[in-house]
Amino acid sequence: MKPLITLILLLNLFYPGLQLSDGSVKVAVSIQTLSGIVRGVGGSRVKISVLLPEGVEPHAFQASSEIVEEASEASLLVFTGHFPFEYQLASSVNVEYVSLDDYKRYGLSLSTIPGVKGENLHGYWLKPENAIAIAKAVSEKLKVIDPGYADYYDENLNLFITSVKRTVDFMVEQAEKYGYMGVKVVVTFPSEVYIAESLGLRVESVIVKGENVFISGGELSRLETMLLEGGVRAILVSEVSEMLKAGEYAKQLSQDTGVPLIRVRAVSAPGVDSYEGLLLYNLGLVSGVLRLNVRVQ
Repeated sequence: MKPLITLILLLNLFYPGLQLSDGSVKVAVSIQTLSGIVRGVGGSRVKISVLLPEGVEPHAFQASSEIVEEASEASLLVFTGHFPFEYQLASSVNVEYVSLDDYKRYGLSLSTIPGVKGENLHGYWLKPENAIAIAKAVSEKLKVIDPGYADYYDENLNLFITSVKRTVDFMVEQAEKYGYMGVKVVVTFPSEVYIAESLGLRVESVIVKGENVFISGGELSRLETMLLEGGVRAILVSEVSEMLKAGEYAKQLSQDTGVPLIRVRAVSAPGVDSYEGLLLYNLGLVSGVLRLNVRVQ
């Protein structure tokens, strides 16, 4: 494996990411949910590949030689700046990339985790305003890589921004129409905070405050009491949470209290090609439960 990675590194020194023979630009994203943002800006000019395999927990993933090779063939890498395998790739290939610091220059902001000091790096791309910041950074890089289509990328960026804002307006309308604006929910993992906030929900508690940082026994007991008393309408759990111990806790709390469990998508949403589609996908999952206003028995 090491000789192959070494060969890839040497090739990258002399043959950095180029446009494909059909004129398109190859962009590799670290996680699938970033692909909708890149597609919104790049349109038909980009060919997108996803580096994190489906169903793999991103915090523990280590890039194989095949993933390193795939990244080396791209003209641009789009990272979250949060997962360790992204740093591994950034140091292993000679390819331009955009990451968290780039997005911050275009207005990205990080929320906090309820009850925890500091910024929430988990799932920040799920906040629509942050997706726009990512899109702006990607657009600027694409205009450098593919300058002949700079106007095309600018036009796509403007269309993407308008579309995302309209989607957000629709999400707010739905929350107000069906009466769940400001409704209290519990989330399993910090990434779900951004999903809840984008849907107009109020996060009352987080079961896991960070990687392997669980709430205390006392906090868990108080949380269960709050759920039983009806102060919280739902528990959100993402596909990432369900790969962790936190997902088991969330399922058990739902069973013990009758509060419904809502499964949302944070890192991967197979079959959802656009960022707006991801927002609406999570909206449908959440509103479908909250509109029913039922408790699981």
